[in-house]
Amino acid sequence: MTGSIMNDDDEESVLEESEEESRDVVKEAENLKLLGNEVYRRKCFIKAMDYYNAAIEMDPTNMKFYSNMAAVYYEKRMYLECIDFWETATDIGQLNLAESVDR
Repeated sequence: MTGSIMNDDDEESVLEESEEESRDVVKEAENLKLLGNEVYRRKCFIKAMDYYNAAIEMDPTNMKFYSNMAAVYYEKRMYLECIDFWETATDIGQLNLAESVDR
């Protein structure tokens, strides 16, 4: 069986494609958050949760998605869930700050 060997140009191309796909996922997750914000303003909290959950699934490293979920739970008077999501948001924020400082 013959294996293929990638040259430097091939590796760079694969990395560029991967980075572009990653940016697309982040952009789509951000769009879902914006849709969630729209329905949140109209007090459609269940639909907002659907959008925020979908955004979290696409990009679990964005603290804004978790803080928005916390806001929904707050509005629904589900305070324990609100606290859980808020704590996750702050944990992610601290991790992201640490990663940016380490660079």
